Formats: sequence, C-alpha cells, structure tokens
Amino acid sequence: MFSIATYSDLVAEVLYAHDVTRVAPQVMADWLLNDANTRVVGNVVCKDVEGIKDNWCDYRVQLTEGRNGYDEVISKLKISKPLKSLEWSNALGNACWDLILDIGPNGLEGPLGSKKDTKLDWVK
Repeated sequence: MFSIATYSDLVAEVLYAHDVTRVAPQVMADWLLNDANTRVVGNVVCKDVEGIKDNWCDYRVQLTEGRNGYDEVISKLKISKPLKSLEWSNALGNACWDLILDIGPNGLEGPLGSKKDTKLDWVK
C-alpha cells in the first residue's frame, strides 16, 4: 500500500493517517483489521502480503505484543468518538523547526532544547 517517494510524501501520508484516525476512527479500525488479517502472523508484520502467503517476508517488523497490539487499538478505535480534523499551525511548525536546529547540532534528542527549555518556550 505504501509507496514512499520522498520525505514530504511520508509526512503527508503520516498526517493523513493521523487525521483519518481523528475524524473517522471506525474507518481506521477497519483498515487496521484488514491490515492485521493480511500481514500479521504471530509476532511478525510482513510488508509484502504475498510474502505471508509464501511463508517468507522481504521486510518484516517483529512486534513485542503481536496481534494483541493490533486488536487492542482496533477495539479502542471502534468505540472512539470522532474529533475535529487537524489544522496546520505556522507558529507550532516554526517552533518545531527551531527546536530541530537547536538540538540537532548539539547531539540532543527529545522535547527539551539545549538550554532545557520546553516546547512552550519555543512557541513564544
């Protein structure tokens, strides 16, 4: 299903999936159920559905919780109430970019800047 050509394509795909989860949680539950039924075997998610049929995977992800993780999310989504769609925020986007420019060159990771400032400080 996924064909990632560029980083911005990946970002768009992730944001779209996140938004569908917010505004139509039951739709995402159905998609995940189909995905689990076609690509999950035991504790392995296989990228290639055909690989599951042939009992091999070109690319696989090992899950700690196995199919139970999928089932738990699906059950929560089925009873979730829809939320508003996300909207882009230039202020928040710029704050994230500023944080990246600060922590990246300093070899840091996480939500705190090099001066231990928080995300709220970055948005101001």
